Amino acid sequence: MMNDYYAFDPGAMATVVAGEKASARKLKALGQKVAQKATGGTTLRVSIPPVATIRAKAKSSRAVFLVMGSRGHGAMFDLLVGSTAHGVLRKARCPALVGPVSPR
Repeated sequence: MMNDYYAFDPGAMATVVAGEKASARKLKALGQKVAQKATGGTTLRVSIPPVATIRAKAKSSRAVFLVMGSRGHGAMFDLLVGSTAHGVLRKARCPALVGPVSPR
């Protein structure tokens, strides 16, 4: 049930914070790899509002290609809550690739 999904769990915030720190480390490592390859690519970590922020950054940097990860919550979750990847893809002005984010 949706109520169970959004129920406050005292340990949930610690889990979210740990996940955010881990994703920041992974993105930093990826950014360093991109810089070493001299591809001209950049990485961007976005908080809120994600769709508007990603689209604005892509426009201001004249992005020629976007690569995004998706957790793949499922159609019902996306219908009720929304999907950042879907929101960006709908109005992207350049090609975009969305791939699954590994649970590891």
